[in-house]
Amino acid sequence: MKQTFTLLVLLFLATLFAFTLNAQAIVDFENFDLPVGESLNGSDGSGGFTSGALFFPNSYNPDFQSWSNWGISAQTDTETPGFMNDLSSIAGTGAAGTATYAVSATFSPTVIKATDGPTTFEGIYVTNNTYAALSMEQGDAFAKKFGGETGDDADFFLLTIQKYLNGELSSEVVQFFLADYRSEDNNQDYIIKDWTYVDLSGLGMADSLSFSLSSSDNGQFGMNTPAYFCVDQISFSPQVPTTSDSEKADFENFNLAIGESLNGSDGNGGFTSGNLFFPNSYNPDFQSWSNWGISAKTDTTTPGFMNDLSAIAGGGAEGTPTYAVSAAFSPTQIKLAGENAGGSAVFEGIYVTNSTYAALSMEQGDAFAKKFGGETGDDADFFLLTIQKYLDGELGSESVQFFLADYRSEDNSQDYIIKDWTYIDLSALGAADSLSFSLSSSDNGQFGMNTPAYFCVDQISFSAQGPSTSVKEVFTKSFELFPNPAATYTTIQWSADKVATAAIYSMSGQQVQTNRLQNGYNEINLSFLPAGIYSIRILDHVGWQPQLLVMK
Repeated sequence: MKQTFTLLVLLFLATLFAFTLNAQAIVDFENFDLPVGESLNGSDGSGGFTSGALFFPNSYNPDFQSWSNWGISAQTDTETPGFMNDLSSIAGTGAAGTATYAVSATFSPTVIKATDGPTTFEGIYVTNNTYAALSMEQGDAFAKKFGGETGDDADFFLLTIQKYLNGELSSEVVQFFLADYRSEDNNQDYIIKDWTYVDLSGLGMADSLSFSLSSSDNGQFGMNTPAYFCVDQISFSPQVPTTSDSEKADFENFNLAIGESLNGSDGNGGFTSGNLFFPNSYNPDFQSWSNWGISAKTDTTTPGFMNDLSAIAGGGAEGTPTYAVSAAFSPTQIKLAGENAGGSAVFEGIYVTNSTYAALSMEQGDAFAKKFGGETGDDADFFLLTIQKYLDGELGSESVQFFLADYRSEDNSQDYIIKDWTYIDLSALGAADSLSFSLSSSDNGQFGMNTPAYFCVDQISFSAQGPSTSVKEVFTKSFELFPNPAATYTTIQWSADKVATAAIYSMSGQQVQTNRLQNGYNEINLSFLPAGIYSIRILDHVGWQPQLLVMK
């Protein structure tokens, strides 16, 4: 069924929403005061646009004068085909007859972020942009005419909207067909050319929305249909995070029996305790995990990676049973969540100890790592944990360092491996919305650190400070990895304009390869790597973006 609205109905609905949903905020992009016919594609280098309490990220390449993610427009051209007209709405105006709207160039999933913390998105007006609409209607050099020559081809152009909350992408989706030619009755085929309201209330609380596009018209390199659409009049109900006194993440909320643990095999992508989120990456094919696990294990005597979820202290801090274990093959993070999501906090302190796997490896040596101190005990070995903060997407220059093992003293009697829970003061880091943890060791080989990259934390105390005022952090993955599993090579499609570094780590924490990434397709040679699971991490201006890589 074709979905069309007259201007009168749109105006009526806008008025109805204004009177009946007085708790709502509406983002309409009119704050940009654009004259009719003008647009903003991010050429000012600001990295995005803010309207109301929503942030719309933008990537702009000055060398090619190209943009992606979001642009702002008051253009009215509904007739000119082609990518030179990529900032026009096929409706000719904004929703409800307003001048200004937003256009998304969604070459990979793009997001919008609530800058004042989690909110309930009520709805959004959507239409096609002129480039995509005319391409589907007429065909062009890259994409087919929808329906084909006979009009019987079952073509479609689908927008999928999901939410992020506390760093997790939800399983709930809202889908809207921007074009649908799947009906057996060709009279029912349509391409959306009017602003159409999409109800988002079923998604519930969110701190970001994710938008992705799919089409029936695909080629060797993916979707042929131009990956553009337009939005306007985004309505939501802000819910500002409350300021609280000192809080604590102690992991007892998981109610684990002694000896049990959680490695992420449920596929939830992480764990939340005390308004902190601990991300997890789990590979069901190899039953392996990284980033964070939750444990109540007490095994302090079994060496090796099969005992990677035990603390050498034999339990949690302050006599509690439960704690968190990090497999920090590359920097890992914890993030404010729950009622503190979108805000900042002063992290006061954290209890830390070694995992049993790492502690016994350093004490005894194993097939991959040396015995600390060497045969004579005189080797100046160390195992160092470095903690830094993120605030609004920027990694702080301040750091807190803690030696999980230190054999650097000339007096061997001063050498130690941490086996008890030890409190670390983090207050010097100041306000943060995330903490970053990284490990380094004196024992390194051809592919990086030999010492098992594991440690344990508990009793993390912090004082929430409410919402942050900056919107520089944009939680969106900027890369795609294919094929995965891989045999001799993989390709990283890097969609950000900024140069980045890709690092590949073995499951023991060894860095086996680094590559410089440019915008576009980057082929990575893996022929020298044995079969197994690796962690590939990309470091850009926002932070670390992780993904597991399987070599077969």
